[in-house]
Amino acid sequence: MFQIEWTKKASKQRVDILEFWIEHNQSKTYSTKILKETLEAEKLLKENPSIGTITDLDEVRRTLILRNFSMFYSIENKIINILAFYDNRRNPDKLEL
Repeated sequence: MFQIEWTKKASKQRVDILEFWIEHNQSKTYSTKILKETLEAEKLLKENPSIGTITDLDEVRRTLILRNFSMFYSIENKIINILAFYDNRRNPDKLEL
């Protein structure tokens, strides 16, 4: 089975998104849903790491979370490196991997 490792940048992006939605909605409900679906996606990736869509970037794949969020990752040996967690409603020019 594969192991999931989040980069510092991806972890920060995820935290920033979760905090934004807590503040925006004045509730933790949506952020909890995002986190739950992210954990489910991690489980799927561990079992089938090639499930994500291949991107234009070399060796980088993408999987969707709740249709509005993307998790970008690469695979190296038995490790899945989460490179970015991105809100798809933002300007795509601001995506940082």
